[in-house]
Amino acid sequence: MRLNIRSTLGTAAAYVVFLFLLLPVASSQTSDPVSAFFQRRSDHPPIDEREGWKLCTALGEKLGTMSHAEAAAEILSLDKAIETASDRQSRRCAVSILTIDISLREDGSELLVNQVPLLSTLLSDKDEVVRKGALFALARLGLTHPQLVVPLLKGVLVTPDAGVSIGPAAASALMFYASLDPEAVTAVINFLQRTDITADGRVIVIDGIAFSPVHTDALTQELMRNLDDTDTHVRVRALRAISDTGSKGIELARPKLERITTDPNESELIRSLAGKALKGPIGDDPEARGQGK
Repeated sequence: MRLNIRSTLGTAAAYVVFLFLLLPVASSQTSDPVSAFFQRRSDHPPIDEREGWKLCTALGEKLGTMSHAEAAAEILSLDKAIETASDRQSRRCAVSILTIDISLREDGSELLVNQVPLLSTLLSDKDEVVRKGALFALARLGLTHPQLVVPLLKGVLVTPDAGVSIGPAAASALMFYASLDPEAVTAVINFLQRTDITADGRVIVIDGIAFSPVHTDALTQELMRNLDDTDTHVRVRALRAISDTGSKGIELARPKLERITTDPNESELIRSLAGKALKGPIGDDPEARGQGK
């Protein structure tokens, strides 16, 4: 079971979260270890933001080449920097190194497993960049420690601002673990029915359902509900997801899909894709791809 989840999630979980995570990337060189780097940042006036991210990126790359023992020691400095950083950029830098550069190492899960309490706290940080970084790290960690991550993802979905924050990415990531937790599907469906989720957010959740190894009647019915969405992109993604549910899901949706194909109030695009969805997956269809975001 774990091997199947790992192969499914290896790229998809990263894709889902990176739809939201837009951190600056650049290249430079620095010989500062983590502790010296953040000490220097606190002792000197703030530098240009772009130059700061160059130095931060180079530092993250440096940690990528360290031994396991060296990286583990530097994590303690990152934890301290996250807690005590005197400016937002320095704190974001520390978070990005911990949640991206460390988590992408081959031994990233082993290094971060003891950081779950911190990452859990960062999920509700007031800085959205920090929240997104924590979510990315947890999505990666879930590949090897799903029992630690799934409850945290479900918890994100019931927070007051989840619909306009990291909720859609968390819901999408949670769908990859749905085979491990029977409550995951219900949690995602309930979240998708919130009224504060934007169209872009609904697209992210629906894509997570489409990529999930789990397909249930309840999920298909929720996708059918989204065929009535006012946003064309949401309806297209729902059609694509339904077409990927297999013969059982398509048969369940058949009456609605057939009605759409002859609905004079529906667009030609949606009528066409509904007809194609009745025959099987439409993910590679040029019309469907053209509506991607």
